[in-house]
Amino acid sequence: MGRRVSDVEAGMVLGVEPARLVRAERHVAGVIPVPDPAAEPDGSLLIADRAMTGFTWREEQLAGMDRLVPYNAEEQATEHGARYEKTKLPFGSYAVIDGNLVTGQNPGSAEKVAALLGTR
Repeated sequence: MGRRVSDVEAGMVLGVEPARLVRAERHVAGVIPVPDPAAEPDGSLLIADRAMTGFTWREEQLAGMDRLVPYNAEEQATEHGARYEKTKLPFGSYAVIDGNLVTGQNPGSAEKVAALLGTR
């Protein structure tokens, strides 16, 4: 399919292949993405300086996953330069598009991600 998305430590990562697709002006979409620190050849993240969303730390806590997930994806994304966006209330459906990168906050956001992809 020309793309690689890996399941790592109970979260989805945006890996090297999605970064190449973005540079090639192809669309990359994910629901609950977790940034991969080695996504770009220079070590920067695919999400650096981009608007994105994903499962929030509050949602992890409410779902009882904060003890199982060894990282705070929301915090990591922000630390790595993402402009992290989220709904005011946990588990709300929310999707963000920034150029050809489309992200959804949680599983309930998949339909919104698909709709945003449909506008391109």
